[in-house]
Amino acid sequence: MEGKKITIKKLIAGALVAAAVVRISYPYVMEKYTVMEQYIYEDNGEIQDNPYIGFAADARHINAAEGTSLVYVGLLWSDFEKEEGVYDFETLEEEYYLGRWKEEGKNVVLRFVCDCPGDEAHLDIPRWLYEKTRDGKRYDNSYGMGYSPNYENEYFIECYEKAVKALGDRYGNDDFISYVEMGAIGHWGEWHIKKGEGLVPMPSEETCTRYIKAFADAFPKAKILLRRPYSVGVEFGAGVYNDMTGEEESTTEWLSWIKEGGVHKGEKYNLNYTANPDIWKSSPVGGEFTSSHSFNNMFVRNIDRTVKLVKDSHMTF
Repeated sequence: MEGKKITIKKLIAGALVAAAVVRISYPYVMEKYTVMEQYIYEDNGEIQDNPYIGFAADARHINAAEGTSLVYVGLLWSDFEKEEGVYDFETLEEEYYLGRWKEEGKNVVLRFVCDCPGDEAHLDIPRWLYEKTRDGKRYDNSYGMGYSPNYENEYFIECYEKAVKALGDRYGNDDFISYVEMGAIGHWGEWHIKKGEGLVPMPSEETCTRYIKAFADAFPKAKILLRRPYSVGVEFGAGVYNDMTGEEESTTEWLSWIKEGGVHKGEKYNLNYTANPDIWKSSPVGGEFTSSHSFNNMFVRNIDRTVKLVKDSHMTF
């Protein structure tokens, strides 16, 4: 009988201890594990937008952008700062319908361009900046006609940093501008300058880092992308973009840089690539369909090839 009493006492004591443990641990358990609500959606047969991915239509073309979640803005410096220190946001927002797209919940892919080859002689940097530097060179070659600046010029860089800061002060406080394609250096902002033409060559890695940092600081919520997997982009978590999407040979070479690394050999400086075959798992991959192939070539006769290249690239937009 005495043994049974002891057993009952032990059971009661154990129950009290267990209750105390549960009471003490309950707040911890509730803090660690959150009750989730599950929603099941029915297919309504409509095409749904996927935010931050998919086709990025030219923001100037309303019809093309109607069914997309992304729009593309290619901003020429010459249009943005016609007078030193005076930034033309009004024209930018009107021409690219930025107010409308923001209201509709779209996001922007931005590229800031200083040299866009064309059919006529022209400047893509502000004329006042050209007059104050004059150490680049005009060109007329297989790319077209234009002016290639000296990207190492300190005054040029300082003016660039101010312009980018102004953009960031205006648009960098939220994720409306979600992606920044660098941009800034080289023909079309693609980080290459035609060799053998007497043009000022590509700048050093140190200088390139300054160009990237200006945008990284101005747009802390945006993802940076580079034309190639440059080592200078690693510290910024930069993704990559391919402006030859749809062209098999160029895309295959571009993918090899991502997989194996390498070096971009310049006339004065070399720029290293860092291999990162899984870059798409942590950073965006963008691109632009090449103009070297016709629409019919890429999307009719060779649609399977185009789809494969896009899949192999793991493209975000």
